[in-house]
Amino acid sequence: MDAKQISESASERWVFFDGGCALCSGSVRFVKRHLARPVFRFDALDSAFTHDFLKTHPYPGKIPDAILVFSNGRWYEGPDALFIIVRQMRWYIRWFGIFRFTPRFVQTGLYRFIARNRIRWFGKSNISCAHE
Repeated sequence: MDAKQISESASERWVFFDGGCALCSGSVRFVKRHLARPVFRFDALDSAFTHDFLKTHPYPGKIPDAILVFSNGRWYEGPDALFIIVRQMRWYIRWFGIFRFTPRFVQTGLYRFIARNRIRWFGKSNISCAHE
């Protein structure tokens, strides 16, 4: 099944992540365990599928290197992507959504600080979860 066929199916929510990052890979495993229901599919940003998907659903700008969410025909990155994911989590995780109300510069600054240092702090990973 190619990217166009998958994206036209009922499930149009994708999380693209840095498959070479241990923090990102661990976060994907955490999200999968704690989703209220399985609404997202996951794939690494550097996979062939993701490249095909981006051809059929162009991202307007430079592709981020940590996380990118495609949900209901729209792209989200950074803190916005995280809040899209948190909204779909089980009730005891959703309270993290309260950070949506912190000033935007705080959200973005914290996100960028962690994203910039994630490999140094958490190391590398070799996860493969194509089309999960």
